[in-house]
Amino acid sequence: MVSLDSDKIARAIDNLLMNALKYSFKPGTIHVRMSVQPNHVTIEVENKGMPLTIEQKNRLFDRFYKVDYSRNSEGIQSGSGLGLSIARNIAELHQGILTLEHTRNVFIFQLSLPSNIQ
Repeated sequence: MVSLDSDKIARAIDNLLMNALKYSFKPGTIHVRMSVQPNHVTIEVENKGMPLTIEQKNRLFDRFYKVDYSRNSEGIQSGSGLGLSIARNIAELHQGILTLEHTRNVFIFQLSLPSNIQ
């Protein structure tokens, strides 16, 4: 069991999925996984896309930050640079965390929320 605001968590997950859709190699695959541990639940969104520099990775969750090179989004509207920042804020409102594992061209966003099961 996890106590959460379902609308806010749905928005956080939607933001992660839209980010993956916008920045994935085309054609490509997006993997969504969920794991349950004794003290937390983790949702992962994984995609492959253009690698980031260390500076870009460090700023990715900043409000209004957008990677400065053009990436093909195939008809998906360009965002305001708020999606990942909002998703991280929602995670933190739930005493959770949102992190990014980035190796070469693989991106794994992990939304981890504390569970009530002990």
